[in-house]
Amino acid sequence: MFYKDFWDNQRYDVKDCVWFIDTLQKKIDDKKLFISIDTESYEFEHDKLTEFGWSIFKKNGEIIKNRHLIVKENMEYHNKVYVPDNRDHYNFGKSEIKELKEIIRELNEDLKKVNYIVGQGINNDIKDLKEINVDISKYKKMRATTVYEYGIIETMDLYMGYNTCYKHAKLEDELNNLNISYERLHNAGNDAYYTMKFFVEVLKKFDIHRLKYRSFLRRPSYTPSNNTKKEQEVEVEIEKEWIENDENNTRDKKDKDQDKEKNKRDQKNKKDKKIFHFKNDNLEIDLDDDDEDDLDGGEDFDSSELQAIMKEVEELDFSD
Repeated sequence: MFYKDFWDNQRYDVKDCVWFIDTLQKKIDDKKLFISIDTESYEFEHDKLTEFGWSIFKKNGEIIKNRHLIVKENMEYHNKVYVPDNRDHYNFGKSEIKELKEIIRELNEDLKKVNYIVGQGINNDIKDLKEINVDISKYKKMRATTVYEYGIIETMDLYMGYNTCYKHAKLEDELNNLNISYERLHNAGNDAYYTMKFFVEVLKKFDIHRLKYRSFLRRPSYTPSNNTKKEQEVEVEIEKEWIENDENNTRDKKDKDQDKEKNKRDQKNKKDKKIFHFKNDNLEIDLDDDDEDDLDGGEDFDSSELQAIMKEVEELDFSD
């Protein structure tokens, strides 16, 4: 029973993640600003922060600002055992060396301008920011259909929802999943930028009406028992939309099938028709068997009748 409950909980989490992407697409204004944040620390003493990176952007991919800042006080610390040292390889502008207090001041100013914080493994970054007194008190973790004015978005949730799987994906996994090229990860500025790219691409490519998501969400075992009333209402509306689309598709298919069948009959009738060809110096006529009926009142057609008519026409004087 323990294992069944455990996996049901994982499925519930993934279902939430699917709804979450749909919510981000539809319920957040295009004018709102997002900030993707990454921090790097010394691998043997994680309280020693070495780099900060962030990108401010809109959900359509418009970039407002990219930053990569190196902490002056901790420049002597270099990673190389567990993660590569890419501190000096920022891909998207010029790195700056600043004292930690100056970095905190600038980051606090930028956070006042944005509504949503985005990150990969964001809990670690949030922990780092709180410890150095960066003010993120107004931001709340978001998931499923809940939208806050100021929210925190975990890209691992987007990965799970987009792929309908339970996996704590690394940034590298996320980028490979959407064929986003990258280089020099574990540079705070690069990681923040690539996190933004993943976020934007997921929202661009995701479509909750795809069969992949519809079949996944419709499975009874994936329906949480503790859904809020608001979440249930959202699911009902989506289900109505799916049913309506299904009905429209069924009608379209029926109409297409009928048209196809009619075309087949027309082609067969055309193939079965007999063609009569008459020609002399003044007149050339092709008749099919429908024309026969018109000439002969539906009786069996006698070609001699037409030949007699054509002979009379031939004897007419067409000269000026």
